[in-house]
Amino acid sequence: MINGANIRKTYYYLKRNGIKNTFYAVCERILENPNPQYCYAPISEEERTRQTETVWEEKIKFSILVPMYETAPVHATEMIQSVLDQTYPYFELILADASKSDTVFETVRSFCDKRIRYERLTTNGGISENTNAALQLAKGEYTALLDHDDLLTPDALYEMASAITAAGKEGKPPAFLYSDEDKCDSKAEIFYEPNIKPGFNLDLLLSNNYICHFLVMDTELMKKTGFRKEYDGAQDFDLILRAYTNKEKDRQILHIGKVLYHWRCHALSTAENPQSKQYAYEAGRRAVEDFLAKEQMEAKVIHTKHNGFYRIVYDENPQKIADAVFAQRKDIGILSGPLYTGNKITGGIYNKNMECPYTGLNRYYSGYLHRAALQQDTEMADIRNMVIREELLDIVRNALENMKLNHELTNEFLPELLHAFAQKDTDEVNRVLHLHKISEETISLLNRCICGRIREEGRLIYWDPQFLPPDGKWKLTGK
Repeated sequence: MINGANIRKTYYYLKRNGIKNTFYAVCERILENPNPQYCYAPISEEERTRQTETVWEEKIKFSILVPMYETAPVHATEMIQSVLDQTYPYFELILADASKSDTVFETVRSFCDKRIRYERLTTNGGISENTNAALQLAKGEYTALLDHDDLLTPDALYEMASAITAAGKEGKPPAFLYSDEDKCDSKAEIFYEPNIKPGFNLDLLLSNNYICHFLVMDTELMKKTGFRKEYDGAQDFDLILRAYTNKEKDRQILHIGKVLYHWRCHALSTAENPQSKQYAYEAGRRAVEDFLAKEQMEAKVIHTKHNGFYRIVYDENPQKIADAVFAQRKDIGILSGPLYTGNKITGGIYNKNMECPYTGLNRYYSGYLHRAALQQDTEMADIRNMVIREELLDIVRNALENMKLNHELTNEFLPELLHAFAQKDTDEVNRVLHLHKISEETISLLNRCICGRIREEGRLIYWDPQFLPPDGKWKLTGK
């Protein structure tokens, strides 16, 4: 869509990234449309009634924090009403108003609901300090964050309560939860750009705050962690990273796969005008840097071509990346990267069904929400472009020896493959596969066996889009 906001974004992108990168970004935007037309579908009246009439054995109370500052009356009214329209009734809405005028106060006083708690702040300490002030008033078991001009869907708290209740019955109460989200125009009439999120993915989170909205966290954990003023603009991101460190190890992080939050876009919002909050992206970079330092990981955090997206640099020498990653990240068992045919991604990162989410994407494109260009953890990687941590090779050897091998695999193949892995030489791995004419089907079985065993050890499979595959001279013939 050609409009003022998109023209501004393109201009700033060009200034930051140059002509070549802008050319591919524009081409991707115009030529690629892998996602169907989005249409937000609210719950039906029947479902709304069912949810409203639900009898809850455990009445989990939510505290919803909203720091406010000179919020436009129409936006404040719609935000408050979206909370009062919840099908789940057990909540308190804490409005922390740092405005100089009485605009917000006059809006709030038009509502008559005991669940609304209005607090007039004596000073405007900024977003973090204002949110901390609201947080101190929270009395619910879980606390949620809501921006002063955004909207919750009617079923937002119902879905969160349902997930918390189900997890609690299994003895695994979540530390925090998050949902999918979308954007809406200033009038909240048009909904677009849905953010359909994966389950918790640490390295994707270090690349970008994909969790964002709608975030609900155990209140005790949120109070223990708190918001830091020096990270204003990325205070939620900083909170999430530190809460991950602070949470008890056995507590879950849950993803609710439904759009429960509408992020309103208008002329002053970050969503509409990213250039308006460049400081926020730098604060996000520093938040990641702080996380790595506290985890005793030596790495550099740099901005990517896209605002709010980062890259972790463990070593600037491509030949030493594997050693650097394994040295700094004890939780990583495999370093992997993409596979290409020409300029198209054909594999290297897979879900549990061995499907590559970026199949067919041009190597110069970044994909849906730029995720194809981000470091992340994956379910499965590909032996044609992976390096295995040295101390895990014996475990991999045992797994492969116990695997039901088919007739393709000769007695010589396995020792040669393991030797290539021990050399951390992806080119040698591909030479062995080519020499023994290993088929795609068998490679898939080997991928499942190796990656599954590594995950059983509690290690991550780390995918880096810049971990380049061999030059292709060992083209597989297969069967």
